[in-house]
Amino acid sequence: MEQNYTPLDVNKYNNGNDNKFNSVLLFVAVITALVLAVLLYVLINKKSQNSNVIPTSLPSPTVTIPTIVASPTPVTSPTVTLSPTATSSSSSQITPVATSSPTVTP
Repeated sequence: MEQNYTPLDVNKYNNGNDNKFNSVLLFVAVITALVLAVLLYVLINKKSQNSNVIPTSLPSPTVTIPTIVASPTPVTSPTVTLSPTATSSSSSQITPVATSSPTVTP
């Protein structure tokens, strides 16, 4: 590593005026950061105090339960009647056929 070492002359790059200028810039930056921090703190507290207003009377929630009302509808019940009818089949038997007719009962 010693073969690749390049000596650096610090006095060549160090000027007496740069230290004072850097200190002033650093001081201005710190003061600006502090002022911004205090301003942000005050604004955030002001906003939170305005938004935390609690009303004195809160409306109570009402729950409505829907009710199902059954409307009277006529009920139809079919009636079944058996009547013997003749069919034209090869057998000579009479087969009963069921017929239905709906009746309305209120």
